[in-house]
Amino acid sequence: MSANEPHYINTIEALASLVAQLRGAPHLAVDTEFVRERQYYPQLEIIQIATPDVAAILDYRALGSLGPFTDILDDPAILKIFHAADQDLEIFFNLMGRIPTPLFDTQVAAAMVGQGAQIGYSRLVEGLLGVSLTKSQTLTDWTRRPLTLAQIEYALNDVRYLLPVYDRLQEQLEAMGRTEWLDDEWAAMSNPDSYRRVHPREAYRRISGMQRLKPRELALLRELAEWREREAIRRDRAPSLIIRDHLLVELVRQMPDSLSTLKEIRGLHEREVERHGKEILAALQRGGALPRTEWPKLPERNDLSEQQNSLVSLMQSWLRARADEVNIAPHYLATAADLKELVSATPEAQASLGVMRGWRHRLVGMDLLALAEGRAYLAWEPKKGHLRLVHPESIS
Repeated sequence: MSANEPHYINTIEALASLVAQLRGAPHLAVDTEFVRERQYYPQLEIIQIATPDVAAILDYRALGSLGPFTDILDDPAILKIFHAADQDLEIFFNLMGRIPTPLFDTQVAAAMVGQGAQIGYSRLVEGLLGVSLTKSQTLTDWTRRPLTLAQIEYALNDVRYLLPVYDRLQEQLEAMGRTEWLDDEWAAMSNPDSYRRVHPREAYRRISGMQRLKPRELALLRELAEWREREAIRRDRAPSLIIRDHLLVELVRQMPDSLSTLKEIRGLHEREVERHGKEILAALQRGGALPRTEWPKLPERNDLSEQQNSLVSLMQSWLRARADEVNIAPHYLATAADLKELVSATPEAQASLGVMRGWRHRLVGMDLLALAEGRAYLAWEPKKGHLRLVHPESIS
């Protein structure tokens, strides 16, 4: 069987047979199709996989579980290759409680060789392989069965070209001496903590506008947000479909104490009051009954001084120039948060920062520190049209 003769797997028996063929493959291209517009958890519909010898669609809706395919996802000898893997990995974490490893993300790798940040799969395939992929099924409904031949071909194209794309990227990474650069990226993507759902008790921290509330109001918001999160989980609905963020904040500010006053909240529909009114009032009452000692507090902001903010801006200017020089997106060298940490950290703490370790330390970390300590300054290169970092001690 070849990649030109795809399998459509919709029984556990067929899946077991496929898994037997996949064992021993060094690389496996993986993609998923799912829906999550209205669900709390993304609803997996199909998994597409490919090796040089096999291409297949696993109909998760029909299978009902990953079954023996988890053995392949867990196999440390098989490199799982994705493009823009975050949502795929979230799905597998929800199903398995762990991340398929080892892994490789062609979108991240492409950024490391100068293809730009967050390049799309079709554009990457066309740029590296000269193949133009159809976009005819971009808005297709993956929940409908049976899948059409056009849907199947479209889905399989998402993995058919991943392996040759991987090969080209590996060649470029090795030629540029950048394979090491990806180690930290894979470690971060493999960290289960990146995919764990926030505890319902902490859901209030994600509510837009919560930063402007006082501690007592935060106590009310915490109860409301926890109720909404648990209700969303129970019904497998997106939290915003239970009640929207801005309405939670408005409820906290107006503090209705009865169903009649609840109905007066602008934007809160009568059907929402009828369905959730008692739970909303109960949550507000719980929050209002809490003693001051149990009110939540936002983490103290570690605001930088005006001088430190100026230094961060200076660093960002040079970082952009350095990123252009090595042909990589600036945020892969250091983010604004990284720079703020660097300028505010003690000398002892600086050594543990990501920008001060490994290849980032060699590429930008040492120079950023020299800039922060006044051992280097920036100069404009008019002929080249960019900034240059100058170390006075190196000038003869």
